[in-house]
Amino acid sequence: MSEQEPENTVTGEEQGFFDRGSVDPDPMGIGHRVAERVHSRRSRHLFMFIAFLVFIGLLAWLLSDDLLYFFHSSSPENLGRAEELSVRSLDHNSYIQVAGIARDMCIRADVFTSRLRYLYLLGCEMGARILIQAPDPDGSDCQGAIERAFGGRLVDLRRTDRFDAVLSYYREHFPSAPAEGSVYLLEHDVLPGQAWYYPLALGVLSCLAGFNFFILRRRRRVEMAPTAEGGS
Repeated sequence: MSEQEPENTVTGEEQGFFDRGSVDPDPMGIGHRVAERVHSRRSRHLFMFIAFLVFIGLLAWLLSDDLLYFFHSSSPENLGRAEELSVRSLDHNSYIQVAGIARDMCIRADVFTSRLRYLYLLGCEMGARILIQAPDPDGSDCQGAIERAFGGRLVDLRRTDRFDAVLSYYREHFPSAPAEGSVYLLEHDVLPGQAWYYPLALGVLSCLAGFNFFILRRRRRVEMAPTAEGGS
C-alpha cells in the first residue's frame, strides 16, 4: 500500500495573494486618501488661479483710466491762456496745461492726509467749463481770484460721478457755470507716472496668479508621469 502524496491545497486568500485578483492591494485605503489629498490641493490651486484672474480683470477695469494715464506722455498739451480758449471738446484723461485767472469756489475737501480746494477759470465760456482741483496744504481761507498756470490730468465729468457734488455746487452758486454741455475738471499737479502703486498692485497679483498656474502644471506633470511609465 503506497503512501499518498500530500495534496497541495491553497486557500482563497492565498490564491488571491498570488493572482492579485480577490485581495485588496490597499486594505488601509492609503492610496485613496493620498489621491483625495492631491485632488483637493489641485482644486484649491485652480480656484486661487481663477480668483486671481477675475480680481485682476475687475481691478484693471476699475482702474483703466488711472493705468492709461500712468503711461501717458510726460509732455502736456498746452492750451495757452484761459481767456483765449474757444469752445471745443477736450480729451478725457489727458495731460494738459493752461494759464489764467481762477476764482476760488471756497469749498475744501479732505482726502487722506491732503486738503484740496476747487476753483474755476475766468475770462471766457470755455474757461468756465474747466474746474480745477488743487492742493491746499496751508489750509488757506477763500482767496477770491488767483492768476497762475495750472497743469495736470483733465477729467471729463460726464465720464465719472466722483465729482458730482462739486459740479452741483458750481452750477447752483455761480451764474457763469454752464447749465448743460461738457464740463471738465483739471487735477492740478497730478502727473503721468505718479501713481506707480496701481501697476505695482496688478503686477503682484499677476505674479501670484502665475505662481498658482505653475503649481498646477507641475502637479499635472507629476500625476501624468506614472501613467506614462506604465504605458511604455
